[in-house]
Amino acid sequence: MDRREFLKVTGAGALTLFLSGCGINAVSGDKKAGAAPSAGGAEAKPGGVSPHKAGTSALLADKFIEGAQAAGHEVFRFNAAFEDINPCRGCDACGMNGPCVIQDAISAKLIQKLVDCDMVALVTPLYYYGFSAQIKTVIDRFYSRTGAIHRKKSSLAGTL
Repeated sequence: MDRREFLKVTGAGALTLFLSGCGINAVSGDKKAGAAPSAGGAEAKPGGVSPHKAGTSALLADKFIEGAQAAGHEVFRFNAAFEDINPCRGCDACGMNGPCVIQDAISAKLIQKLVDCDMVALVTPLYYYGFSAQIKTVIDRFYSRTGAIHRKKSSLAGTL
């Protein structure tokens, strides 16, 4: 994939991510080609960013990952729709820069990847022109690491 095609795909993906979000892809600047760890194993799995495993959000995420990996970036995929996640309680025990009291897949699999990455790309289907509940839950849980992720590059895309 050449640079122009990559920019077209990721630009369309970024717009879609901006408008929705059920899955998260953290793009690292390590530029390691090859394996892309996913939430459940050692490599990225197709689909999974929407309850519709072969839906348009999954296709968008797959294309974004494909472009990022072709450019030499390491990608971590977290499929919120298929993980055990819980909403933020607003207890402020984390102090916006510490561990969350909720121990779930976000705490175990995602938060450290989020802190370590160079870019976060969110993909979600749009339901009634709004984010899905899954991506809202994940974004709210970013609160526990606000200090560490402040000013991190990000992209949000949604699909209809």
